[in-house]
Amino acid sequence: MPEGLSGFYDASKADQLKDEFNPNVYFSVAGDDADFLISGDLARLDFRTQLKNLKMPVLILAGRFDRLCFPRFSFQFKKYASQAEFVMFEKAGHNPFIECPDQMFDVLRKFLSK
Repeated sequence: MPEGLSGFYDASKADQLKDEFNPNVYFSVAGDDADFLISGDLARLDFRTQLKNLKMPVLILAGRFDRLCFPRFSFQFKKYASQAEFVMFEKAGHNPFIECPDQMFDVLRKFLSK
């Protein structure tokens, strides 16, 4: 499932994403019809209630315009892992490392230096 333009806030940056997609791995994890319905092993995976038990620092990164992992799901991670640091990139989709690399890597440097 190459994400095409749907993973971007600014589609003009899409050519910076390397297309290293292995459909065999993706469909074995997410199911044969994963573009429309998540099934397979991924559909049975729900670790949200255990996130509160994580003892290490946790950083949740999200793009406001992510159409692949919708922001509401990222908010759920923060709800279940209240100890986590949460950062929303307002002008990014699924790939903030491409759309706002300076901001994203600044966040990562600060988080990793703690």
